Amino acid sequence: MAMNVLWTRLGETGKDWRYVYKALAVIEYLVAHGCERAVDDIIEHTFHFSALSSFEYVEPSGKDVGLNARKKDENIVSLLNDRDNIRYMMSKIKLLQIVTITLEFQSSGKYGGFGSRDGDRFGDNNRDKVGSYDEDYILL
Repeated sequence: MAMNVLWTRLGETGKDWRYVYKALAVIEYLVAHGCERAVDDIIEHTFHFSALSSFEYVEPSGKDVGLNARKKDENIVSLLNDRDNIRYMMSKIKLLQIVTITLEFQSSGKYGGFGSRDGDRFGDNNRDKVGSYDEDYILL
């Protein structure tokens, strides 16, 4: 469903150049971070990218805003032509995610993470001394 929206957005022209650029940005992200199935779907639709190599829109002020879309398209096409590079990027990103998660887990104890007993977050450190909360609610 989401991929169908992206393919539709790539067909926009003129004033809707932002839709094209944003769809290209999402596709570029999916090539680097997505699953193999998403990359395969993108490769099956490479004909969309050949049409965008000449994408053009000039604002009334004279600025060529289609240039960014053409550059993004060129980058995606170069990525798609090298499957080994895609796999390398995906493995590198997954490794960075693992390292980040590991570092977050290791540092959680220093700053009052889940294992911290420095003080109760809600200020009810005395609950074990007085009794359970259920008893308090019953008395009210």
